[in-house]
Amino acid sequence: MENGTADDEAQRKTTSHLFTGCMFAAEIWSRMETWCRLSPIFAFEVVDLLTLADVQQLSKTNKYILKGILITALWALWNERNNRVFKNNRRRAIEVVEFIKATSFFWIRNRSKYKEIDWNAWRNSPLLM
Repeated sequence: MENGTADDEAQRKTTSHLFTGCMFAAEIWSRMETWCRLSPIFAFEVVDLLTLADVQQLSKTNKYILKGILITALWALWNERNNRVFKNNRRRAIEVVEFIKATSFFWIRNRSKYKEIDWNAWRNSPLLM
């Protein structure tokens, strides 16, 4: 999603670049590491992100929550890409992360058995609630 030359166009169109390779995605994942208090995320392909929760030393509940957050983040990155390409509308990484926090909170709270999730605790660290 970063600016580049026409020579970089093919690379920018790959899912690997979009979700793991571009500097914008790297900033998103860095902020997600901090928020979720994870060790550094080294992802080279989308599958690395999809299996990230499985390799963490987390409870079953926290793995479920982390998977939901990761899927929300992928969805947010895809939507950000589409907004940039089709609407010429750009958000900063911190805005996308805040969107991920809010959306994943509402999805998990309203579409799972975890109805008692507290918003303030979620915003601070969703895996320490």
